[in-house]
Amino acid sequence: MRSSARNQYACEVAALNDRGGLVDVVLNLVDTHGVAGERIVATITPESARGMGLALGSALHALIKAPWVNVLAKAPRATAGRNVLAGQVTELRPGSEHWGVSLQLPSGQLLEANVPASAGQSLQVDQRAWGCFDSDSVVLVSFA
Repeated sequence: MRSSARNQYACEVAALNDRGGLVDVVLNLVDTHGVAGERIVATITPESARGMGLALGSALHALIKAPWVNVLAKAPRATAGRNVLAGQVTELRPGSEHWGVSLQLPSGQLLEANVPASAGQSLQVDQRAWGCFDSDSVVLVSFA
């Protein structure tokens, strides 16, 4: 699969939560060794969940574009509909308007972000930081 999304994760469905017109798909990110790591939520329509044949244990790929990820130097409050992943800044790529940020998660996987220059300038390599993105910014892909 080729995609412009910088964040492409193999994952497994851990739960399906009906929200009355939407479905929160709870996903375990799976590393290259098949070990479950971080957990994220994707919000989709019931029609999409049925059309994809989602069930507990279903194997999927989750795509998140880097501009949809915000990186914060302080831990944010938990908010419904928002994914928050803690990690360590491993790389900063300055640009005139936006900075690329690589955040290494505890599992070893990277979360890539593209943030406004003012946000990038407040970060440092090796700093603890939190990557945040909305659950409706997660695109699910199945090859089944």
